[in-house]
Amino acid sequence: MAKYEIKDGIAIIPEGTQEIEECAFFRSKELTYVTIPDSVTEIGKEAFLGCERLTSVVIPDSVTKIGEGAFVGCDSLTSVTIPDSVTKIGKRAFSSCHRLTSVTIPDSVTEIGKEAFSGCSRLTSIVMPDSVTEIGERAFYCCSALTSVTIPDSVTEIGKWAFKGCQRLASVTIPDSVTKIGERTFSHCYRLKSVTIPDSVTKIGESAFSWCKNLSSVTIPNSVTKIGRGAFDGCSGLTLTTRWKIKLIRAFGFLNFFRRRK
Repeated sequence: MAKYEIKDGIAIIPEGTQEIEECAFFRSKELTYVTIPDSVTEIGKEAFLGCERLTSVVIPDSVTKIGEGAFVGCDSLTSVTIPDSVTKIGKRAFSSCHRLTSVTIPDSVTEIGKEAFSGCSRLTSIVMPDSVTEIGERAFYCCSALTSVTIPDSVTEIGKWAFKGCQRLASVTIPDSVTKIGERTFSHCYRLKSVTIPDSVTKIGESAFSWCKNLSSVTIPNSVTKIGRGAFDGCSGLTLTTRWKIKLIRAFGFLNFFRRRK
């Protein structure tokens, strides 16, 4: 870490630095605050991983990429504003930031990477801009304080396990742009009460809504041709509105649901 200094808990990153290198401040016990200079375009892989005392970070408009695991396990980080210059939030970028309560994602971001915010147990809400086209696998996995999500019209696919274990998620809006709901996407979202699946969706993945114990209403459109195994397993109070003919059903849990009501 010869290129960087920490003075009184503040990171000193020299002007003219273009990239904060991989593991630059890896598991620093001293770091509490960092201002990244305007010359930086990339925050490297695991640059601030495990900086448990880091409370604040200012990311300038020059940054276009936040690398894989850049802020993993920064337990004291409470809020992050991602600048308009960033197009992709990397894999595990803010994973396990347990005190992170709010995130501002700008219109420039097109992809929220795999596990980007997984395990952020105090994150209460997330607003995704219309620029986002892909929500990666486990992107918000076990964000147990998350209560509502609005998915923009630009998203075409919601990744596997994307919102699994979001126990307080009570409402979700799925736009007409989505064609596939992945495996276990909303599994174990215990407070989710109703879901309207848009006409654009053709596939509901395995265990997609399994163990959503309070799920009472689901509307499935004619466009759906495949429902994965156990898609609605454990949804004991579920009433379905269906207007479709399924060409291929492997949803054993779903079939058990029908058998219980005969």
